[in-house]
Amino acid sequence: MTAAGRSALTRAVGLVLGVVVLFSLIQGPVRQLEASLLGVMLRALPGTGEVVVVGPSVVVFPEGEVYIRAILLPSCSSLAPVLAMAVLWPLAPRRQRLRRGARAVGLAAVVIAVGNLTRLLLSLLAGRWFGVGALVAFHDSVGAAFSYVYVIVGLLVGLRTLLAPSPADPAPSTAPVVAPKFAEVPSC
Repeated sequence: MTAAGRSALTRAVGLVLGVVVLFSLIQGPVRQLEASLLGVMLRALPGTGEVVVVGPSVVVFPEGEVYIRAILLPSCSSLAPVLAMAVLWPLAPRRQRLRRGARAVGLAAVVIAVGNLTRLLLSLLAGRWFGVGALVAFHDSVGAAFSYVYVIVGLLVGLRTLLAPSPADPAPSTAPVVAPKFAEVPSC
C-alpha cells in the first residue's frame, strides 16, 4: 500500500472511530432533546391531549382513551445519520474544509433532524388518532421509507453545498483606473 493509501485509510478509520465514540457519548442527551422537541410540537397541536416528556420517552394522554408511550431508542434518533454525514467533511477541498465542510455537514444535519422529527410526530399522531397498532405500523413502514428519503435528501443537500463551484476570481480589468471627480459645493 502506498503512503497516500495508508494515510487515507488511517484518516477513514479515525473518522469512523471518532463518530462511534461521539455517538456513544452524546446519544442520551440528544434523544432527550428530540423527545422534548417532540413534546413541544405535540402540545402545539389541538386535540392531542396531555403530553408528558420523561427522559427520552413521550407519553400522550388523550381524553377518555388509553395513553400512548413512545420511547425514543438510539435507532429512533437522528444522531446516527447526522454523524454519518461527517464523511462529507474530508471531501471538502483542504483550503475550504472549515467553511464549506462545516456548512455541508450542518445543512445535511438540519434536513435529517427535521425529517426525523416529522417522522416521529406523524407516527405519534397516527397512534393518537388510530391506536397503538397504527403507530407501530406507520413507524415500521411509512416511517422507515420516509427515513430513507430524508437521509438521502440530506446527503444530496450536503454534497450540493460541498461541491458547488467556487466563485470565480474577478478578471483583472484592462480599463484604466480613473480617479472620481468631486464637485465643490459652496458652504453657507
